[in-house]
Amino acid sequence: MNINEKWRSLGWRHPLWDYVRFYSVVQGQRKELQERWREKLRNNTMEIDLARSLPVSSKHSELFFDYLESRNEDLKATTDLLRSEEEALAYCDLVGVEVTKTRTKSQDHHQSSAAMVAAVSYIAGEHCLSRGLTFSKAPQRRCVAG
Repeated sequence: MNINEKWRSLGWRHPLWDYVRFYSVVQGQRKELQERWREKLRNNTMEIDLARSLPVSSKHSELFFDYLESRNEDLKATTDLLRSEEEALAYCDLVGVEVTKTRTKSQDHHQSSAAMVAAVSYIAGEHCLSRGLTFSKAPQRRCVAG
């Protein structure tokens, strides 16, 4: 995936990222609340809650919606590149990586393999090893090179 310089050039302190972080909370709300929040932002107001709002410049509001569109396009492009479970299992078999199963209590539910986790862990490990770095592949932790 290529980095979009438009977003990188804004820098990490740009107000856009505050709107994106706040929106990540809004996305967990009911659909009508999400829609109302987006509509208010289109009208240059960031709703904090029903009683409080902040003014937003139209330039930042437009940038936010451009970013959402770009993010959705990137997600689709990335998702289209993902392997199927069968392809991931075949890759792991090819490179000799052990794959565990993700289990649920319901036996009626598909007991999927953790092939994607195994493949990503393998690739990250090989990358770090080639640079003399160590890393923890525990999925409960962030993958940080040391």
